[in-house]
Amino acid sequence: TKKRTHDWGTGFVRRMGLTESALLLTVIPSRSPKEDAISFMRIFDSFIQEDVSLDASTVTLIENERPPKDGGSTVLFIEQLVIPATNTPSVLVLEQIQNELLDIARRDGMEVLVPPSPALTDGDTETIHMALIQLKGGTRLLVVTTQVLELADGRQRMAQILVNPESITQQNSNELINTDYVHIDVGDANFDSKPEDNSVSQADLEATSLMQDEPTTCHLPRFPTLDVSVLGISNQYQPNYPVNAPAAVPFETDLFKGSLVLLMRPDGDPAVQDPFWNEKVFSRKKRRFIIQLQGKFKRKPRGMVYAGAEVSDPMKLGLVSKGMCSILLKLINSFNRDMHYSFGDKKLLEQAHIVIPAWSFFERIVVTKPGETLPVLGEDWVETKASIEARKAGNFVGDWNTEDTYSMSYHSMYIDLPNWQVVKLPIAPTLDLSTFWGKSNLKIVLYENATPNNDKRHLKKDNGYFFGIQMNYLGAEAKDANTPETMPWSLTTRAMSESSIMVNFNDTDSIVSDKVQPLSSSFNITGPSPTIVEESDGEEYYFFDAEEIGPEEENFEESSRPAHDAESIGLLERIDLLCPMWIDMCMKGKYIKIYAFNIGGETKFRLAPMVSDYFDTNQSSWQSEQLWSPRLSNGERTRRIMGHALLMALDTKTLDSAGKLNAFMTMRTAFDKGFLHQQEVSLSSKRDRLIRRSGFIARAFSDHHWIEEWMKVTDRQIAFYHPQRVTKANLRVSLRSILEVSILPREECPPLPSFYFMTIATLGRTIYIMFANEIERDEWTAHLRNVLKKFTIKKSPDLARESHFSDNLMALDNPSDEFLHKSSMWRGRQRRVLNCRKFSFKPAGTMKAPLELVESCLVQALEPRDDSEEVNLVAFLDNTSRLKEVDVSDLNENERLTFFLNLYHVLIMHAYLVLGTPDSSRKWISYFNTISYQCSDDVFSLTEMEHCIIRSSMNYPSQFLSKFVLPKSRFPFALESSDFRINFALNCGSLSNPSLVPVYRVDTLSQQLDAASRTYLQVAEVTHNKKTVLTLPRICQWYGDDFGGVLQTLKPLLSGEAQKILEKRSESDISIKYFSYNFECRHLELFSGPADSLTFTR
Repeated sequence: TKKRTHDWGTGFVRRMGLTESALLLTVIPSRSPKEDAISFMRIFDSFIQEDVSLDASTVTLIENERPPKDGGSTVLFIEQLVIPATNTPSVLVLEQIQNELLDIARRDGMEVLVPPSPALTDGDTETIHMALIQLKGGTRLLVVTTQVLELADGRQRMAQILVNPESITQQNSNELINTDYVHIDVGDANFDSKPEDNSVSQADLEATSLMQDEPTTCHLPRFPTLDVSVLGISNQYQPNYPVNAPAAVPFETDLFKGSLVLLMRPDGDPAVQDPFWNEKVFSRKKRRFIIQLQGKFKRKPRGMVYAGAEVSDPMKLGLVSKGMCSILLKLINSFNRDMHYSFGDKKLLEQAHIVIPAWSFFERIVVTKPGETLPVLGEDWVETKASIEARKAGNFVGDWNTEDTYSMSYHSMYIDLPNWQVVKLPIAPTLDLSTFWGKSNLKIVLYENATPNNDKRHLKKDNGYFFGIQMNYLGAEAKDANTPETMPWSLTTRAMSESSIMVNFNDTDSIVSDKVQPLSSSFNITGPSPTIVEESDGEEYYFFDAEEIGPEEENFEESSRPAHDAESIGLLERIDLLCPMWIDMCMKGKYIKIYAFNIGGETKFRLAPMVSDYFDTNQSSWQSEQLWSPRLSNGERTRRIMGHALLMALDTKTLDSAGKLNAFMTMRTAFDKGFLHQQEVSLSSKRDRLIRRSGFIARAFSDHHWIEEWMKVTDRQIAFYHPQRVTKANLRVSLRSILEVSILPREECPPLPSFYFMTIATLGRTIYIMFANEIERDEWTAHLRNVLKKFTIKKSPDLARESHFSDNLMALDNPSDEFLHKSSMWRGRQRRVLNCRKFSFKPAGTMKAPLELVESCLVQALEPRDDSEEVNLVAFLDNTSRLKEVDVSDLNENERLTFFLNLYHVLIMHAYLVLGTPDSSRKWISYFNTISYQCSDDVFSLTEMEHCIIRSSMNYPSQFLSKFVLPKSRFPFALESSDFRINFALNCGSLSNPSLVPVYRVDTLSQQLDAASRTYLQVAEVTHNKKTVLTLPRICQWYGDDFGGVLQTLKPLLSGEAQKILEKRSESDISIKYFSYNFECRHLELFSGPADSLTFTR
């Protein structure tokens, strides 16, 4: 039905020539669409049947007085042969219900039921607010006024009627509530529940074990963000399961039969949202998620029975999310060594899952023999401590049989499913579940697995499922959906009025309704044809990458670009030798900022005011504005100013300057003797085990910023502390995560000849340590190497099968800090630098082959590889770190375009590798403005590289807001030429873009740009009916100003067949439309064909 609705919507938009982006639509399932449509038109004579229908099983009615293009409503009758026996009514909302409408229905032989007391307001006893009409085709139509939806009593009354249509003839709503039998309808599945007391016999299990003695009501809390379904016969999931239902819900699968209770803590106040369960559970416990099932196995389980979670699609994780996932696995594995997990496979043979043996998974398991009293579902069950400990012991082997009844309960205070989060974990306050598995469904399952010992995978074909409940997260936007506060789970239709559901045909990321799917589809290059969208003023604008400006940041709009050239780079090289770093030195318990200076083979440490006392820093400050990036942090800018002032004094070569230099270097300060010579501090920590070694060191915070710290080594980790406050670590590094400890070669060290350096390398970063003398450095290096040799990794059998790569990810304490660097060299609190595994103590310009380096990085990023190959990953991360040493000022225009096109795709793939791919337009803004590269003595995000460097001389996108939101950053190496083909060459990995990208090269650049343009335009369509329509990719509209005349510019790049059709038509006879854009992204692949090839397949 959903697919047919979508197909109808696409065709309807084309036929009606709609200019609006939304329809007011009501979809009504019907066994006899034609008969029901005729009945409907007799009652509502303002509707007529559309001339052209999609097929015989679909009837479309449109409002004649106001057609859809003018804001009118549309009713769609769709054939649905299987309709629940209760024949749940469809809902129609009107401003008012006229008696004439009901009289027409009665005269035509339709059954019409009206509540005897329909008043909703005081003094109003005559107005009809509800009526139940049975159309000729058998469909029931519940007609309500808008006032019904505005009042809580009205919504509750409507909910009761939808659950039990016959109750419309009862005098008041209490008659329904006090009935002894409640029918719970969940789509195609019917669950019946009967009240009973606590002395339930096992024979009554066929009905169910109830949760309470109080009367059952239909007032359920809303969970608009979730779509919940339960596993049924033939492994089919039955939709619309009632969460927090006051009565246990029966279910039956191929292998198990029983009853189920599923409870979730409401998002608001449980006392208001769900008073029934608040009194029983939520006010007494901190539990957020509770599941209880009770029943019998239909046959004896074969092999091990597992319980846990499955994800519908393979988990496509970035390194950060995979690291966080590994930490969770480590946490779970510490409690249960029999855990089994998988991230899924591309062939879908094994689903992504994390499970443990069922005997250990459930908090309570009660086995009831025949004739004994069953535990009551919804209450806490009693199980002896000895029984629990025995079950959860690693060697426990339980007996599952078909005679006993098993009552199993699981709860968690960490799983917040309505908000799709894991909360209050020791490792992080809140984790978004979509970080781990995107838009996939989550299933809580109970299954058997009899996999042979030589295959440790849990293949779907080998799993026998006893139970499963599936949850689909609809998004936070669903909380704001236009739905009543107390809607029953059986409501599957929507109102038709001025407030009808708006089905958006334009924005592919719009959240429409938790039941009605959007008629527009995302354009998947490998899937169906893209959705056509007319050019309109209501265009979505999330595609561009708005810069996020912090309160202390500026949006620099320089009148002239800094003189960033080889001369300024050469000047910086001399400054880096004179003043290589600034240091946070600890003095009397506080950090103060000092600067290191090298003169005459000595290193001295001075405050910035000391430099100003001897040298002219005003001139240096003015020159810094002209020479270097406005994005430098205050600390880095001051370092350069200090070094430049000292350099000018050296270059002056007068007696006065020589005297000042001598006085500056010979002055006595506490900093020269105090640096790295602090007194030992008292070390004691109950949480740490044996402290193997500790000492005073300096650690590199970024390329030119160091900080004094106290470093100590335990048998588990290396930790770095404030020198006089060792209660909270600034950084912890697990010994398991360390790949190598080495002495830093002198040629790679910062230019401080009197100090010595060591490195500690992990998967995502290198930690640089400075020592006061060589002996201390060598002793520390030898000690850490010895500790690492003795350190053994204890792994479960399941973890042992994973690669060393997974072990290192699991050992990370903070995966985000591991791969995303908050550099103190640059402004911007939100900016994260990705090419950060290694720091560079050399100035930009020391890398003499920038084109070859970026080509190498792109090949490494795009070539398919198993991410478990740790060596490949480290090589790629190290190679991108070398990009900091590149200077592009010597490159000509073509060389710079080639360099930045390749660099753009390197950064795209680097971001996707680390963070995973963004799956919606709303994530693009922060995503593309946060991730950055440091290159050519500057820093820029993906947004800045695209719009401020590569497209610097080209037009803003056509969206009105783009001119105000896109960054205005200036870069001295920005391209000065304009070429419309660049718009097709920049590939962010969207599903609307080609999946392949080439390595661009200077000698073939023009041919490659032509090929990229032709490939992108392969999707263009030419159709001809009364008028010729050319449909182009959306970027042709966004960047239309770059093309001049779109038709004339792009026609030579279209397919030969399209060109032939267009050449026969005048421009006035050709209408241009644009496909919708899919903001979901994927990993790109490397194209290695001829430069002018057109085989960049999508």
